[in-house]
Amino acid sequence: MAHFGVFCPPMKGHLHALFSVARGLQKRQHRITFFQVADLEKYVKAKGFEFCQIGANEFPLGALKQLDQQLGQLSGRAAHRLTVERFYRYAEVFLQQAGQEVQNAKIDVLLVDQVEAYGGAIAEKLSIPFVTIATALPFNPESGVPPLFTHWSYNRNPLAKLRNIIGYKLYTRSTAPVRKLVNKYRVLWGLPPLSFVWSERGDAYSKLAQISQLPQFLDFPRERLPKSFHATGLLLDETIQADVIFPWENLDGRPIIYACLGTLQNGHAHVFRKIAEACQGLNAQLVMSLGGGSLSEATLGPLPGNPVVVAYAPQIQLLKRASLLITHGGLNTTLEAVGLGVPMVFIPIAHDQPGVASRMAWHGVGEVMPLKRISVDRLRQKITKVFNEPRYREKAQQIKAQLNQRDGVEVACEIIERSVACQESMCTA
Repeated sequence: MAHFGVFCPPMKGHLHALFSVARGLQKRQHRITFFQVADLEKYVKAKGFEFCQIGANEFPLGALKQLDQQLGQLSGRAAHRLTVERFYRYAEVFLQQAGQEVQNAKIDVLLVDQVEAYGGAIAEKLSIPFVTIATALPFNPESGVPPLFTHWSYNRNPLAKLRNIIGYKLYTRSTAPVRKLVNKYRVLWGLPPLSFVWSERGDAYSKLAQISQLPQFLDFPRERLPKSFHATGLLLDETIQADVIFPWENLDGRPIIYACLGTLQNGHAHVFRKIAEACQGLNAQLVMSLGGGSLSEATLGPLPGNPVVVAYAPQIQLLKRASLLITHGGLNTTLEAVGLGVPMVFIPIAHDQPGVASRMAWHGVGEVMPLKRISVDRLRQKITKVFNEPRYREKAQQIKAQLNQRDGVEVACEIIERSVACQESMCTA
């Protein structure tokens, strides 16, 4: 039995995927400890995992909620800037404190979310193995693949490759403060610094194993993934999802259009109102989940078409009944939908959501409505098109069959155990 420590951003989309992997490892008799801020202690413990608090002074109880509410109102570059600032603060605290806590907990292996560049540094300092897990779109850069934060589609011509390279360079520059901070500690600990060359960003990831929940058949074509890279499929264990009360009696038997903008970028009231107005008059019933953010049914006020509006929804159960999903493009929600054969209309807001949306549109399972161009008429055209044209559902059903051929969590756990055992055998040889 090994004791696994988990480094993950305090965001539910990332946490849910890692909770699923942790539960899979737990079933294999391993021990799991999440290193997190105070606001997540009850949440982590409720899932049955051990908790170690980091940043008691820097992130006191209630600090996370304030940050989430602020981020929930932003989109695009503004959201990216605030996220970089947030990750800097988070990385600084972990670099200062987590190493000692990991030692005290006697962690054998670290599971590090791909966005946490500091995780590998701490593992290397302590001489313990670590595995990188991409819970969002995998960042692994290559010139032929558009950066995950862009809406760009796949194109093999030289100008498209040049555009991609410029995009990666701009992203590398915008996230440089975090990498400089990590390098400060790497040098202090006698470790080689991370590169600032866009094509070498993978030096922060595990050489042992990198796991992505995006199947390669849903990504753009890739040519330069490392040998340690494994695309497992959706990291979802439905048993870790909380029971949610839902007014099932309010469903009237019409086809369901389910709309959700996630649990982070969900403070855009005007988007929810446009969705309601765009769906009015369709032969369908709209169900909207507000994601537990600052919005409520009361603050939204009366909505056209009288949709069912809830703070949280039992997402998997609703998707099993849905004819269409309207989504921000979070990877978890997107994979859950396509895994159930549900076509989508995307309204990307920030982070990797434009990249998720562009990939799904390229594969034919949905249409994209850019946030900056959103209007009721344009959105209604997209919704009507995907709702009425069978080709979107047919493509989603084809991908459903591919996606459900294997259990992503089981595959991930096997890779983790095998990789760690391989390193241990090499170390003792």
